[in-house]
Amino acid sequence: MSMLSPPKLDVGFLEPGALVAALYIRDALGLMTGPDARLRLDPPTGLAEPAGNTLDSELVSAEWTSWWSEIMERTTQSLTGVHHPIDVASGLESRPELRNAAEPMLGDAEAWYRDQAEPVQGWKDPRDKKFLPFRVMALVKAQLRRGVRRRFTTIGFLVLPLAGAVGWELKPGQYVVSKHLVRDTEKFESWFASQLLAVK
Repeated sequence: MSMLSPPKLDVGFLEPGALVAALYIRDALGLMTGPDARLRLDPPTGLAEPAGNTLDSELVSAEWTSWWSEIMERTTQSLTGVHHPIDVASGLESRPELRNAAEPMLGDAEAWYRDQAEPVQGWKDPRDKKFLPFRVMALVKAQLRRGVRRRFTTIGFLVLPLAGAVGWELKPGQYVVSKHLVRDTEKFESWFASQLLAVK
């Protein structure tokens, strides 16, 4: 291998149950907070009315936001190392208002996560022609040939069941993408190519 060759690129996709559970709690309580409050779960939680009508929504929203940030930090660490399951209930202990509202829903949140999960998806099965890690590597190599600089050796995607084909950068080399986006290979490739071009 040439001394000038770029280092090996690792690409990972993670569908984090802890983040999905937190989003389920948010939507079930009718909170308007999160990475983008307009982005709700798809499919919806199925509750006819938000369960949080009697809550102090401002306080619960603040506790949820700090809870989400804590889970997100631990989850993104898993993108560059060994993934360990996150106990979402333990993060509620120091957030009493949110805990009282959320604890009865944790079982439903886990069941919802299992029900919407698919056994084999394009980003998971290397036998699939649309196996997205290979597509990502090909896009990065194509951009390198065009002179676009790569400043990371690991690229990680958190896949969330959000409405719409959306994605955004968390930090260099780490992204959030919706399931709708990763299911549409052409749209995903177009989106990720634009992310690479935006790298300074």
